[in-house]
Amino acid sequence: MGAEKFIAAERGTEKIALEVKSFLGSSFVYEFNTAFGQYSIYKFFLHQKEPERNLFLAVPEITFEKEFSSPDIEEICKEFGVLICVFNVENEIVVKWIGR
Repeated sequence: MGAEKFIAAERGTEKIALEVKSFLGSSFVYEFNTAFGQYSIYKFFLHQKEPERNLFLAVPEITFEKEFSSPDIEEICKEFGVLICVFNVENEIVVKWIGR
């Protein structure tokens, strides 16, 4: 898979996979479009191989606060069931889980 980083893990008893994206490009819309497309494809194939594992799009906290708070982005993620893991880059910790 071509994600920036793809991690299989467990969150309590839940099996999860994280597709970590940096969103460092000059256009958030372009980066989101790419990440959303990859997420959708990875979710499809993951469901075929490991249907019990939930896929999360891991997003840096600063990007989440700046870009993902847009009503349009929120609605897209909600409509298509995108699960999001927000993480703090400096401290390397999960700040929040969205969608579960």
